[in-house]
Amino acid sequence: MRVISGTAKGQNLKMPRSKYIRPTGDRVKEALFNILGETVIDCFFLDCFAGSGAIGIEALSRGAKETHFIEKDRKAVSIIRENLEKTGLYEKTKIWSGDFYRVVKSNLERDFYDIIFLDPPYQYKPLPILEPLLKTDCLKNKGYLILETKKKTSIDRFGYDFKGERGYGDSKLMFWQKDTGNMVR
Repeated sequence: MRVISGTAKGQNLKMPRSKYIRPTGDRVKEALFNILGETVIDCFFLDCFAGSGAIGIEALSRGAKETHFIEKDRKAVSIIRENLEKTGLYEKTKIWSGDFYRVVKSNLERDFYDIIFLDPPYQYKPLPILEPLLKTDCLKNKGYLILETKKKTSIDRFGYDFKGERGYGDSKLMFWQKDTGNMVR
């Protein structure tokens, strides 16, 4: 796993060894950031279920102002720190080690993030993961919420505007945008 573009381009990242952590492949990561384009520049980015931190680190490398990470596995949190130090991007971050739901409920500020990326283990049901973010209202208006999930996953209804999905092998990325003028609650 490596950083694809930006200030840390080419840096190899350390990966946690765990049956519960599935890294986002370079192909999916590159597609994600090609889709986001310049939206990443100067944004506040949240990487949930961060694993190695590769997605959040890629965002920083491409010009994100600040990235916050949420990861439950303590060994993975240690690896995120190592990867951030190696890439020289540590000063632009905050790392929360703990249960996703507890972190979202107690730490996230209203209207703070421009982009939220979630890559939970595939056995998790997506709606129970997305709903706390909607309740916390931590996504800025016109901000993007992106879920990486298994290709067969479908979500009938969620409070933000659905912008589409893209499949890559067994995975897919699902995109929503917060638009307070069109909110469905």
